[in-house]
Amino acid sequence: MTATGSPDRRIRLVLLFFILVFGGVIGRAVYLQTVSAEELSLVAKEQQVWEFETPARRGTIFDRAGNDLAVGEETRTIIATPYQIKDPADVSRKLAPLLKTDEKELLALLADRQSGFVYLARKVERQIARQIEDMEISGLGFITEEKRRYPQNSLAAQVVGYAGTDNNGLAGMELQLDE
Repeated sequence: MTATGSPDRRIRLVLLFFILVFGGVIGRAVYLQTVSAEELSLVAKEQQVWEFETPARRGTIFDRAGNDLAVGEETRTIIATPYQIKDPADVSRKLAPLLKTDEKELLALLADRQSGFVYLARKVERQIARQIEDMEISGLGFITEEKRRYPQNSLAAQVVGYAGTDNNGLAGMELQLDE
């Protein structure tokens, strides 16, 4: 007999060790799939589902002769998921002239790997947004939004009012007819 014990005893100890480890793994799996299942399912859903509320379009406001006083135009908002962009410097160099913004500011937004969502530009004209979409840059997204335009400029401005960036009526008929 050796100082460490018989070979049978060592084999039994190793077997007991593996049984305990395997039992612990099975116990943990059962715990995660039964006791923690609902909580983990909610956490997974929050990580994978991204909900956007798409607001209804605002209607056109006409004067009594049928002339447009307030019109909604379709625009695109450009968003980014910074951790999905492979080369932020290259992307900011390409987008800065199109978005008419400072390349360094754009790079600061795109280089923040901790951020999961940033606005690059809101309410961009469709032609410019189309040029950016055609570049097919992974990590960029596009949201359709409406921008208010007042063709008669200041004609009846106090009555018509105005809508804000998020298309909420802030004054006049724009506010009164917001619902």
